[in-house]
Amino acid sequence: MIKKVLIVDDDVQVRDDLKLPLLMRGYKVLEAANGQEALKIAREEKPQVMLQDILISKLDGFRVSRLIKFDNRLQDIVIVAITQLGRQETQEEAKRMGFDFFLTKPLDPERVADRVDQIFAQLQG
Repeated sequence: MIKKVLIVDDDVQVRDDLKLPLLMRGYKVLEAANGQEALKIAREEKPQVMLQDILISKLDGFRVSRLIKFDNRLQDIVIVAITQLGRQETQEEAKRMGFDFFLTKPLDPERVADRVDQIFAQLQG
């Protein structure tokens, strides 16, 4: 099985920073700069994990998450919020909207890759 990770962030630097350690660990990394792209790629590629910012254009991260979790073909995708919005209320809202995990920026790319490793281990176990 090809392990696919979709990184969704409007900041190309964030995507680049997260991409390298994931590639080094053998993941196929997909990228989207906005919510519409994210939804299109998720439908076409069916990644197992999405690292997704909440504050993205065209469709915000909450909406993308809800659309994925209500789609029977995509609902098993593990969606990890990557955001600067660290307030408890935001984390609770993210859970309600279908995010499985929550990581607050600034991110340590190696720790994010470790988290992705853990998610894949749980998916296989």
